[in-house]
Amino acid sequence: MRELILIDVSESSSVGQVRRAAASTGQRLGLDADTLARASLVITELATNLIKHASAGVMLIGRDDATGEMLEILALDSGPGIANVPDALSDGHSTTGTPGTGLGAISRHADFVQLYTRRGHGTAVLARFGHGGERSGAAALFGGISVPIRGEDVCGDGWLSKGKPGHHDLMVVDGLGHGRQAHEAAVAACEAFTAASGSPSERMNILHDALRGTRGAAVAIADADSAAGVLRFCGVGNISATIVDPLARRSAVSMHGIVGHQMREAREFTYPWSRQSSLIMHSDGLTTKWNLDAYPALLSRDPVLTAAVLWKEHHRQNDDSTVVVSLA
Repeated sequence: MRELILIDVSESSSVGQVRRAAASTGQRLGLDADTLARASLVITELATNLIKHASAGVMLIGRDDATGEMLEILALDSGPGIANVPDALSDGHSTTGTPGTGLGAISRHADFVQLYTRRGHGTAVLARFGHGGERSGAAALFGGISVPIRGEDVCGDGWLSKGKPGHHDLMVVDGLGHGRQAHEAAVAACEAFTAASGSPSERMNILHDALRGTRGAAVAIADADSAAGVLRFCGVGNISATIVDPLARRSAVSMHGIVGHQMREAREFTYPWSRQSSLIMHSDGLTTKWNLDAYPALLSRDPVLTAAVLWKEHHRQNDDSTVVVSLA
């Protein structure tokens, strides 16, 4: 369960705040001075673009999900979008009379970079920095973001993934309410899930016992097995899960209840799953009104970037929020 730092970027003074947050996170990850310097340069470019092209936006700082060893930076805005992405990524291109090295510099200095943009809806940029400056062009197989409600320094949501390509598990938890007690419930669920084994329903019962001394939570567990062609799902409470296939979309069924307090049964459901399938899970901090038809090719992006775009446009202001995306 990783913690993300969210910083509003609306004026130049915000740039230093983002740089300090990234430096602190990078130092905890053991990144060297050169990598931190490259990250600082990219942050400056991203934050400046938010202010110059979109008037404002947000930046999220944390570690990556796949290895836990890379510094991850997200820049999100709701501005006009980018009309021509290849041109924007080329050095010397500018729409405002500046040298135009922003996105080109980001591509050169980040170890991994990807963006998604929609005209009239804004742009999301993902950049990662690892050890030794080894560039990686490979997107992750799963990823997500958990963001606390504004005003709280801890998140009552959380998620974890276990397994390997072709067969892995996902767990999303939403501690009741928000704040410290919700966070404690989410942490307890993550710790129990890490230690648990068995089917999704068996692990749900283990989590139910582990959360008895907490406020309780909504929890969903998905076991995706490409070789067997099935996804096994067990949900209690209001965690949404959508399975996306080339020809169909299915909503997984969750039962009513509160894990740790009132859970009549941990009922398990099975759905078709293939190497072309994707899974999107989120807490009720995200509305259910999103429609992938409005986001061409979004699922072809890195899962963290996909999750960030959905969060940017559909999160509720009055709750913690988590979005997780998994590819087969």
